Amino acid sequence: MSDTVTRGLQEAEDVLVTHATSEFDVLRLKAIQGLGALKASSQLSVFIEALKDEDEDVRVDAATALGALGLQDAIVPLLENLQFDPCADVKLACAKSLTELEAAEAKPLFRELAVGRGESIQWDDGEYYQDDWDGWLDIQIEAIRGLGHLRDVEAIPLLMQALDDPEAQNLDAAVCEALGHIGAAALGALGQIAESSARIRRHNAYLFISRIRGNHSNLLMKRAMNDDDPAIRQLAFETMVERKPDIRLYEKAISDESPRVRAAVFKLLKLEEWQLMNIVMKDPSPVVQLALISRFDRKTLIDNKQDVSFRLLDLLMEAEDGEVRAQAFGTLVARAPNLMKSQLETLFAEENGHDPDVERRQWAAVDGLAVSSDEIATDWLQVACHSSSRSVRLKALAALGGVLGDEDLNPIKRLAALEVLLELCGADVDEAFDEPEKQAGDEAHPLDQRDALKAAGLDIGDAPLDEATGPTSSLGAILGHDETADDLLKEAEDEEASVLLTPSEQALLSRATRNISRRKIDLDGDEDKLSEETRITAIHLLGEQAGVQKVLCELCLDDAWEIKIAALSALVNNVERYGADNKAENLSSVLLQALHSANAQVRLFGLRLVAKLDGQAQSFTDSIVALLGDSEAFVRAEAMIAASSLDMDSALVVEKLQDASPLVRQRAMALLSQIDPLLSAEKLFGFLLENPEQSVKAYLDSEGRTREILGSALCNTLRDREHKDAWPVALSALSGLYAQGVPA
Repeated sequence: MSDTVTRGLQEAEDVLVTHATSEFDVLRLKAIQGLGALKASSQLSVFIEALKDEDEDVRVDAATALGALGLQDAIVPLLENLQFDPCADVKLACAKSLTELEAAEAKPLFRELAVGRGESIQWDDGEYYQDDWDGWLDIQIEAIRGLGHLRDVEAIPLLMQALDDPEAQNLDAAVCEALGHIGAAALGALGQIAESSARIRRHNAYLFISRIRGNHSNLLMKRAMNDDDPAIRQLAFETMVERKPDIRLYEKAISDESPRVRAAVFKLLKLEEWQLMNIVMKDPSPVVQLALISRFDRKTLIDNKQDVSFRLLDLLMEAEDGEVRAQAFGTLVARAPNLMKSQLETLFAEENGHDPDVERRQWAAVDGLAVSSDEIATDWLQVACHSSSRSVRLKALAALGGVLGDEDLNPIKRLAALEVLLELCGADVDEAFDEPEKQAGDEAHPLDQRDALKAAGLDIGDAPLDEATGPTSSLGAILGHDETADDLLKEAEDEEASVLLTPSEQALLSRATRNISRRKIDLDGDEDKLSEETRITAIHLLGEQAGVQKVLCELCLDDAWEIKIAALSALVNNVERYGADNKAENLSSVLLQALHSANAQVRLFGLRLVAKLDGQAQSFTDSIVALLGDSEAFVRAEAMIAASSLDMDSALVVEKLQDASPLVRQRAMALLSQIDPLLSAEKLFGFLLENPEQSVKAYLDSEGRTREILGSALCNTLRDREHKDAWPVALSALSGLYAQGVPA
């Protein structure tokens, strides 16, 4: 940390300490929050004094900060608040911080709170009648959690007492977790809980027993193998197979009445192929059969129908369950595409007519072709890209993207996949590369399954599922039609039904069911629309590959807006991954056309492309400046980013601080902070007053000049009583200003 930042940080601390004793509770609260954000551990006395504040929110934040800062000297005052503070929220914050501080001194109070409100503990009874909620219930769970983290062996009887209280809240999970943290000494108690008649309680007990090693734990887990609940038996078998692999476990598991228990053990035990064959012959359960199919290595090729693996999978292709038949077929396709040629021809020649069984087999075939090490598999993926089912087309395209990113696959197969993508894009394969073999080799960046699905329009992303974006969120639309959706949903509700989807597919279906408000896209049966979507998807996937900028530039000149936008988007992604390719001679003309397009989306991607081209933005200065006044707010905001590499007139940027769009104002402030730190510091506080929802962190330049200037200005404002109305915003800004520079 530089001397300038250190001095500024100290000045900020001093100002925050002053406001921590303000007559106004909102200022005291923001000051304590700020000191916590600045990790001001030297201000122990300020935090402890804040524990006595008349405002309960101040006391809560002070207690929380003391735990987060790891201040051991705060244990005694935290204990006092836990015992005597009337506010339940404060007590809860103190309990959490004492646990975080691993305060052994808290054990007596935690023991009291685990079983009741405690005779020595003061409460505000009026709080209960006012809110119709007893805050002790939350504190009880936190006290139980604390006893577990403190490994309080003496508390085990009290934990059992809390669990057995017939009038208590449900404490099964909390007590079992605490006993699990205590460890081996708590195994007797956990074993006693595991004898309960309540299935959930037993499961919680065995879950934590399984995490404790030792002979006693082994005996309890062996007992669990005979439990009435299949989920508990499965947990027991999985635990013991991992600890002590033994053929006797297999012999016991094979007679279990639950197919899921049998399947779980079969997945873990090392069995020869002839043993797998015997299991299949003796166990007709679809769940077990699917578990066995998942054991096969799909990349090992078979060239003989007399091979044991071929015979076994061929047998499973005649199973009663449709998913078993499909997965057996997909596995055979992966291992022996040549031997399955006639079946593939028949499958992809069919118009599935929304037939779930045909589509399921096509899905399985695509999965198998994607991982097969035989280069002929790519030809069949190309065929799958023309399936009558939209979902199969997207899945096949995503598989092609995955092939290109799998460096363990045959390089010839990867090159063939690239040629297929070029054809699907409508590009000239012969003109695409000077050295095609090289492009499919070591220079390519791996494209994993998530990236491939994203590029194919099936974006599960890293964001929460309800915020993810993609072509649709309707389950029926993602699967291609509602009949398949209904079929899979019914199977999912049936505990013994067989639904075998990849993790990515499961995430897609989960997102689909959560975002039912989004529009449904049903393109099945519309060949023109399907072909257009296939081409657009292929273009996005092509953008992930090295050496394709020349091709993408040609596609950017297409007459159709949809193709033009897809190509520009792919080009932006490609330049970001690989940098600008000097062989793409028409890149500048593509950019110029995009920036002056009548289509706002095209202008947007044109600006994004300019921002990715190092040192070339100056050539388009006039166009970028003109777009700062574009009629579309999202284009103006993007123009601000593109303008960051230009020698901009700060007066023009200041003007945009009054833009009607909050996003444009935000981007303008960020740009001003970059090009003129002194002026931005002068304008920033006023900007934050007018836009209180904004965080100061977004406008700090990397060199710290804005922080230095603005920090001094904020401190002066917070000392000037004539600006009291601005103090709440100033305190938040000061905290955010220096919290960013504080080491973690």
